[in-house]
Amino acid sequence: GRAEALYGLPEVLVASRMLINDRTIRQVSVGGVRYYHILFDSHELIEQAELTSVAGFAELCNGALRLDFDGGRSGLRNPSVAVAEARLAEGATLFASDLRGELLTTWCRQLDSALGLMPDTARINGFMANAGEGLDWHWDAHELFVVQIYGHKRWQVAPNHCVPNPTCNGGPTYPVRPELRHQMESGSKIEAPEDIQELETGPGSVIFLPRGYFHRVDNLEPSAHLVIPTPLINWRDAFTFFFAELPELFSPEWRRPSTNLHPGKLFTDGLDEFRDRIRALEELATEDGLRRILSVLGRR
Repeated sequence: GRAEALYGLPEVLVASRMLINDRTIRQVSVGGVRYYHILFDSHELIEQAELTSVAGFAELCNGALRLDFDGGRSGLRNPSVAVAEARLAEGATLFASDLRGELLTTWCRQLDSALGLMPDTARINGFMANAGEGLDWHWDAHELFVVQIYGHKRWQVAPNHCVPNPTCNGGPTYPVRPELRHQMESGSKIEAPEDIQELETGPGSVIFLPRGYFHRVDNLEPSAHLVIPTPLINWRDAFTFFFAELPELFSPEWRRPSTNLHPGKLFTDGLDEFRDRIRALEELATEDGLRRILSVLGRR
């Protein structure tokens, strides 16, 4: 390697600014950076045998098992192990959602605790592919960690200027869902990004991608990686939870049909009722209200 050629040593410590080359390593301005250091006993995750084979992925998979073709433009759900192995050899990508196992579950619970997530939030999904093009440009509607298990991949990542903090997945080749239209910047069109950063991952490499960040991947050799969604809660999520879980919002006042929601009364009696409901929500914005919310969280 370079360290050996330049200094006669297998590895050397250098200042990060000395690695800037304006191609694969750039210095960029950001609003702020928060570091999380999560220490585990060993490299147990990347050394788990079940994560190195199609049969192992299928055994651990508690959700959907899917083959993606043509960069994710088409796919096949729940293939047999034999079919998955054959199609992988032809260039498909194998996706396994919600991988479960004692070790994987421990990792998820530790991530929930370390990141301050609601209990049972973190999940582990797996991707496996042979050398070739992986999934095309897209984004995920949550924060996520990528952990490389074996092999090497080349990633391209870029900020999302079309839809900041989206509530659903998307990309240039995805159909635009109705809820996404409310979130797109005025006059914007979903196109492949231009301000791209490129990086290569190998066994043990970890990437963090913020919510909505564009990414695509090329598999430099047979490889597998894990994607660990860690969605940080926002106020839209919080209010969705309130209406789905809080007993106060299932009271007779909230359930009773209202004739004042008719267009003819909406701006008179309907407006008064609307204000009453807002005042009821304001009662939750107190220390006692927050304690009630926390008690519901504790029962989940």
